[in-house]
Amino acid sequence: MKGYRVPAPGPRALALVACLTLVACGGAATPPTAPPTAPPTVRPTVTATAEAPATPEATATAEATASAVTPEPTQPATAAPTAVPTQVPTVAASTVAAPTPTLVPTPAPPKASALPAGAAQAYFVDASNLLANASPLTWKVRDLPTGMQAQTIPGAVPGQVSVLLQSDCEQAPGPVTAALEATVAETFVITRLTLAIGPALAPAREGAFVVNAGTDGYSIRRGGPSTLRSGPGLVLVFCKTQTGKTLTALVSQAKIASGLPLSPPPALSLIRVYGWPTPRELQTTGLSVNSVEVAREDAGRVSVVIEPGVYLLVADVSPLVAEGRRPYTVTLSVEMR
Repeated sequence: MKGYRVPAPGPRALALVACLTLVACGGAATPPTAPPTAPPTVRPTVTATAEAPATPEATATAEATASAVTPEPTQPATAAPTAVPTQVPTVAASTVAAPTPTLVPTPAPPKASALPAGAAQAYFVDASNLLANASPLTWKVRDLPTGMQAQTIPGAVPGQVSVLLQSDCEQAPGPVTAALEATVAETFVITRLTLAIGPALAPAREGAFVVNAGTDGYSIRRGGPSTLRSGPGLVLVFCKTQTGKTLTALVSQAKIASGLPLSPPPALSLIRVYGWPTPRELQTTGLSVNSVEVAREDAGRVSVVIEPGVYLLVADVSPLVAEGRRPYTVTLSVEMR
């Protein structure tokens, strides 16, 4: 088989081949390089419901969720206010914004830190700014220890009241805090009464006792100025062990300031007293009440069944009585049977 001879390229063909193998027909020949491979692009999958329109409900939910995740700074916890009738606000012990009632011991308490066991104290409480229109209004004292008694005497103005506290001779020393309550459909604590009970007083004994107007003088007011009476008096303390006995007291002798005898004898009054030391000015009615009249006899003799408490036997006369008829020194005879 005969071979086929390829004719040799001519000069023009060689020139064309050389030109094609050069860069820009005159640059150096560069071997071809592969283009850089770009990393694959990852695209998020988007669906038709990927972003729903914002709604108020959704916004509210988002805000609620945000507050749950990021809590607001905490504030100090405060107790919820107690709903009470607006007509009669509750007066808590020195912690309310409403005007607090005026608590005035009657008479002013002594400098001594304690009230002796067996003695008594009187208080005047003015809560008229809180209870001006309250009706019907009742008062009560609670939280009293065993043996202590309380009496309330309403004033002429709603909200005013006198409170009389009587301790017992056998009461243990220590602090006492009682609550004064007012009831108008509901019950409210108006204020608190605080006492410190000290050692007990000595009970009264039988015998003859001399008193004089100079050192033992007392005045008694049973109402207005015209009811004022005064004279020498004797303090008697009766304890529970003496309860039920009959006290008989009389003026066995009376003299005027000059020392001359007085006849007939002056009237004799038995007054239960609230306050220690025993107040010199006794008031049985009104806002400053600090005593309660038990018995009074013009003949100078009284007889009563004993109840625990502090009492005064006073040989009293009117200030209109002339000086020559006024008792100054009186001998009182006391019996207990």
